[in-house]
Formats: sequence, C-alpha cells, structure tokens
Amino acid sequence: MKKLLLATLLTIVSVGLFAQGAGKMKFKEDSHNFETIKEEAGSVSYKFVFKNTGEAPIVISDVKTSCGCTTPNWSKAPVLPGKEGFIEATYNPAHRPGPFNKTITVTSNAKDSRVVLHIMGEVAAKPRTIEDDYPRVMGNIRIKTNYISFYSITNNDVKIDTIPYINISDSDIELQFRNIPSHIKMELIPNVIKPKQKGNIVLTYDANLKGDWGSVRDNLIFNFKNDKSGANQMLIVMANIKEDFSKLSDKEIEKAPIAEFSDLTFDFGNIKQGDKIEHTFSFKNTGKSNLLIRKIHASCGCTTVNPKSEIIKPGETSELKAIFNSAGKTGPQSKSISVTTNSPTNPVITLRLKGTVNIQ
Repeated sequence: MKKLLLATLLTIVSVGLFAQGAGKMKFKEDSHNFETIKEEAGSVSYKFVFKNTGEAPIVISDVKTSCGCTTPNWSKAPVLPGKEGFIEATYNPAHRPGPFNKTITVTSNAKDSRVVLHIMGEVAAKPRTIEDDYPRVMGNIRIKTNYISFYSITNNDVKIDTIPYINISDSDIELQFRNIPSHIKMELIPNVIKPKQKGNIVLTYDANLKGDWGSVRDNLIFNFKNDKSGANQMLIVMANIKEDFSKLSDKEIEKAPIAEFSDLTFDFGNIKQGDKIEHTFSFKNTGKSNLLIRKIHASCGCTTVNPKSEIIKPGETSELKAIFNSAGKTGPQSKSISVTTNSPTNPVITLRLKGTVNIQ
C-alpha cells in the first residue's frame, strides 16, 4: 500500500513539473481571410506566426488539413522559449470556384497540444475558354466529348443526344461519317461549318433496330471532307438496353417466366496461375411461361458455354458452364457473367466466379 501511495505521489509531482516546464504557443492570429482570389491566379499562402511563451522548447509533431487542397509547411526545428515559429498553409483554387473555409490542426508537445487554425475566402471563377467548353481536340474541330451513353434504354426506345463542337481551323470544314449502322442516325447542324463557328452533332438511337441486349457499343468513324491526310476520328456510343415490361398487365406478370439459379457465386479458392476453372450454374424456370435467354455476357478472362436451348419451358431445368482461364492473371479475381432473360421480375442476373490466383 505504501509503495502504491508513493508511486501515485511521484506521478502527480512529475505531471505538475512537466506542466510548469512546458512550452506554450501564442499565435498572433489563428485565422486568415484571403477574401476574393482569382482561380487562374494560382495558389495563395499565409504564414501563421506564433511565439513560444512557455518554459520549454516546442516541437511540432504533426500538421493536418481538413482536405487535400491545403498544403502545410511548418517549423521543423524545436522552437525555443521566447522564439518564434510558423505554420504556413497554401490553398490551390484551381477547379474550386466559390467560398472556402479550411482548418489546419497543429499537434505539438506544447501545453495546449492541439491548436486549430483557419483559412477562408472566396475563389472567383476564371472566365471560360474554348478549351473549357470544348476540351477534346479531334482534327480540325474541338468537341465537348467523343462519348455518348444511353445508360438506361428499353428495347422500344428511340433517344436523341447532342454533342456540341467548334471549327478551330481557318477554313470551312465538313464532317463525313462512314458506315453508320442502321440503328443510328447522324445529323450535322450546320452541315458545313465556317471558321470559329459552332455546331452540333445530333445522334438518334433506335434500340429496336439495334436488336441487342445489355451493354452494347458502337464506334462511329468520321473524317473531314477537305482533310487531305484522311485521318479518321471516332465517336463512341454506349447503351444499356433493357426489355420494356411497362405495358404488361398484372395477370401477364403473374404468368411470366422466372429464372431461379441454384447458386449465384462460385468461390474457387486459391489456384495456380495458368489453371482453368470450370463451374456449372444450374437454373430452373419456376414461372408459368417460356423463359427466353436473351443474352449471356462474360467479363474479361471468363467464357461461357450457352445452354443447349435458349427456350426453357415452365418447370424445366437447364445449365450454363462458366470457364475462367487464369493465364496472365494474379491476385484476387472476381469475374461476372450477365444473363439477360425475358423475366420481368429479374431480367438481368449476375453470376460470379471469384478466388485468388497465385504465381507458381
């Protein structure tokens, strides 16, 4: 008991002596307002200066900011009693128009071990340029994007999208597209663009004429009629085509097919690089009408063997085989197989093969 009391007393005395001998940060100010800064002017910095008014050197162990847009710098050497140190914060306004208010948390061995500083202000957005509005260069034009996505489109839909562009050359230009598929129509407004003139590529997508399901892609090739180099440019058109069940009645939905798989995921564990894994996914049509397998699509590195029949009658069972080739693969793997059917309750079913490929 005496030893415990003595240890407790020594601890209290030690803490008291440490507190009396600690350094103390006294900042001239703990916040700074940059007011309005221009986005195009680049980074701004401010140095928070403090004085050690305590009795021991101050060592700053860490400085953290509220987000990655403030970059701190600080006194790395111990700040002796009576001397000054600093914390410098830098704010980069690029792509950050509008007001900002950021914190800098300083951790040290001072009496107040954590101090929070603030920087604030407002970023005036830089004037937009042609490069901002038309970021992609394609030959003699600048274009807003070379990618169009019809993220969710039913098999009966016809959708329209527009891509703005501008002629950056010193002469009239005319775009000409090659081998446009029948489900896509292109209209150029205007057909011939004068120097510095703006125009639009209007694309009409007919999912019914596409005659496909799930994620599909078309590459549209074009060039400039007066371009002697003959260089080709490309627009990418993506679509995710789903069957339209919106007009089905409650009775039709009740009589619809249902694809019920015995398992959705197969874990093949640990295998050696180069091994092939095969797994058979079994399923049954538990609905009341024919189940139609619209499409089976496997991710990279995985292939499938389609069912013997793409029409599965009510109560019938079937199966599809998935094959994963681990050649050239290493580490954790997760491969997916999308099965698109005419089941309104679950038209797209995702099957997975997963595991780890080890190098021999």
